[in-house]
Amino acid sequence: MTTARDIELPGRGSFHVEVAGPVGAPAPDAAPTATPVLLLHGLGADSTLWYRALPLLARERTVYAYDLRGHGETHASGADCSLAAHAADLLALADAVAPAVRPHVLGTSLGGVVAQIAAAAAPARFASLVLACTWAAAPPGLDAESLAAAIAAAPDIRVHFAGVVRAMLPDHPDDALLLLDAIAAVDRAALAQGARELFAYDGRARLAAITAPALVLCGANDEMFPFAASRVIADGLSDAQVGVLARSGHAPYLDHPGAFSTAVTGFWAERDAAAAPGV
Repeated sequence: MTTARDIELPGRGSFHVEVAGPVGAPAPDAAPTATPVLLLHGLGADSTLWYRALPLLARERTVYAYDLRGHGETHASGADCSLAAHAADLLALADAVAPAVRPHVLGTSLGGVVAQIAAAAAPARFASLVLACTWAAAPPGLDAESLAAAIAAAPDIRVHFAGVVRAMLPDHPDDALLLLDAIAAVDRAALAQGARELFAYDGRARLAAITAPALVLCGANDEMFPFAASRVIADGLSDAQVGVLARSGHAPYLDHPGAFSTAVTGFWAERDAAAAPGV
């Protein structure tokens, strides 16, 4: 069952959140108080793009999928949409929805970078991280300023991103259109700032500060964020495992939601069991 909420974070604004959880009684072997989860989408996306995976991720626990500032229904006209601001939002939202527990965090692409920054800043705040289709450092040769300037100046943002999005989801044209719709709805300044910072990001030095156990996932067909990028993240963390999703690209939660959700929920179950009293 999924419901929509707007959560006011003092001094930070109102954040749109899709809240999903188990329908009816939990599975017989489910943890009675399974750890909640926060989901962070990628640049240009929003919480609606989790629609295929969200029911699978929320079978045994409460999941909060929120729109990052400037995206979806979380408005941020003229606001700071830097990586640092996104990370501060994540920490504030965790305090709002899970004040007494350490939630799991799942971030994909931009959301994965934001999760790394927040987890390095507050190492004890999260039970675990799933870092999907992301990196700890942008590959050399990317001109972040030119990419951001092109986004800011594009007369038709759908046309600008059409080729990239269709290449991401070649077998899912309807989902490609949904992603293009989401990109078109993003505050243009937020989109440009996000691209500038994401494509210039180098957070390898932060990894040593992250103590939460992590699952680093990549799609086997993801050319922008390939296995090598996931390996760099895992090698820099104190407790990490790497998973490769066969046949998936940069959006495994859309093109192979079953395999994606199985990998993620299995990891959460392992972490919950390891943290249980007496274990």
